[in-house]
Amino acid sequence: MDGTPGAAGAAGETLVGPLAVDACSGEGLGGADGAGVNGGRAGGPVADADAGSGGAGGLPGHPGLVKMSFSAAQTIDFPPQPTSHQTDGGPFPIESAATSSAGLPVTYTSLTPDICTVAGNVVTPLAAGICTVAAVQPGGVVGGVSYPAATQVVQSITIVAAQTPSVSGVKAVPTLGTWGIGLLITLFGVIAYRRRSV
Repeated sequence: MDGTPGAAGAAGETLVGPLAVDACSGEGLGGADGAGVNGGRAGGPVADADAGSGGAGGLPGHPGLVKMSFSAAQTIDFPPQPTSHQTDGGPFPIESAATSSAGLPVTYTSLTPDICTVAGNVVTPLAAGICTVAAVQPGGVVGGVSYPAATQVVQSITIVAAQTPSVSGVKAVPTLGTWGIGLLITLFGVIAYRRRSV
């Protein structure tokens, strides 16, 4: 008689959350004489009914493949930028740096290139207006855990026009009234008369 087919190998379950395991098949074991077990192929027919020996044991099933990956979300914390800057003040660093919850490096980019540019963490003002800076983290791996790209966070920096020099400290030039002009003419007349009489 024929050997009994072995049972199929157990399939792994897919888990959700930070740990994800792809479904897999269990590794079959070789069947005993006359019967396969755990995915082994069935044994062959009985060679001799009187001897009572079963067929050869089933061959092992294929080994299961397990694919494991760890993943987690990340967020960016980018505090407001408290200070305004002047167009003629030159480049300045971002005051409150952005950080990633995964500890991955954050980069900056300007969303208003007509108002400002960003290189590294330094902002260069170009014109008066609102400079909008985006903090970006494209994703990466930390300690074997894979992090996808974070949602970018933006903050605004006010750029004000250059200040013109104040004229409030300049004193007005005094003017001569009617009496002053009369006295000045008299003084010149006296001086001219004295010169002629000398």
